[in-house]
Amino acid sequence: FRSIEEAYMEWLNLPLGMNLKVGEFNTQFGSLNRWHDHGLPQYDRPRALTNLFGTGNFGGVGMSGNFLLPKLWAHVNELDLEIVSGGDGFSFEDNYENVVGVAHLKNYYDLTSNAYVELGLSGAHGYNNIAQDLKTTLLGIDLTYKWVPIGRSRYRSTEIKSEFFFSDRDVPTGTSSGFGFYSFITNRIGPRTLVGLRYSYSDMPPNPNTAMYTVLKGEDEWDITPTIDFWQSEFVMLRFQYSYVQRSYSENDNTFFLQSVWSMGPHKHEAY
Repeated sequence: FRSIEEAYMEWLNLPLGMNLKVGEFNTQFGSLNRWHDHGLPQYDRPRALTNLFGTGNFGGVGMSGNFLLPKLWAHVNELDLEIVSGGDGFSFEDNYENVVGVAHLKNYYDLTSNAYVELGLSGAHGYNNIAQDLKTTLLGIDLTYKWVPIGRSRYRSTEIKSEFFFSDRDVPTGTSSGFGFYSFITNRIGPRTLVGLRYSYSDMPPNPNTAMYTVLKGEDEWDITPTIDFWQSEFVMLRFQYSYVQRSYSENDNTFFLQSVWSMGPHKHEAY
């Protein structure tokens, strides 16, 4: 169903503090789903995400409203409400008749002049199989801490990001629930070098590509992934990554990646 990654129009500063987006886009479910592959903090997505949405993003064609709320319990509160047609093909059937609702509440806190914390709550609901009237409900919690010393941002910074996911999915034999999370830390140790470490865990969900919706009950997998990023310039990055994946249901993996990312022109893709 999705042949274009993202193509949308956005109207800013509308009444009620709303920004309105219409088109095809990645949803604001959690913290990392909207990021394009070239902007990810690691070469691949955490296993907790790929077991929910596959190797790509969760999105579709629809409408999104972003609301800047009055200051409540945090320094900044934002609410995203989205409706998209289609899905990721795993948790939600990739079908234009499938309407998926998504909500995300972001809470921003200034800790000091050098550090802040963001706490987000996410939810999504739609069909994983329209013909059989089977639905999926996803819940998520994301937490980000970032430290950037004033006047030294080119030389030192630390970011810690974590997300926790809960899935409740109808299957022909009843329901299947699952849990997953990832956490990573990225530390800038110089003007050109960043080092990072990620850990991810996921229960194994049912497989929608089999007629019987095979469920690997009690099975899980986790990975640990260190990275080194070297920025040759503002526009060229080279990444070295090692990933060890341990599975309770199959063989383990050891994988090495060498990734190069570059951009052309003065404007790079927006940062999320």
